[in-house]
Amino acid sequence: MKTLRGIGLLASLLLPGLATAQSAFEGTWKIDTNKAEFPKKPDVFLLQDGIWECKTCVPPIKIKADGQDQTVTGHLHG
Repeated sequence: MKTLRGIGLLASLLLPGLATAQSAFEGTWKIDTNKAEFPKKPDVFLLQDGIWECKTCVPPIKIKADGQDQTVTGHLHG
């Protein structure tokens, strides 16, 4: 019983240290721009006469730009 209590005490002392440990995403990130792949063509967006268009989207998007939610068909997040 004393051994179990000792293990519990030791675990309770170590757990706060584990909670404050750095995650794999913290720290300094460095990007190798020589290996980065950038888009070949620029994205083309147009906002004109109350209509927003994405001319380079596949399929192209053309919706009213009136501040309301709009339904977009043919896309996963429509």
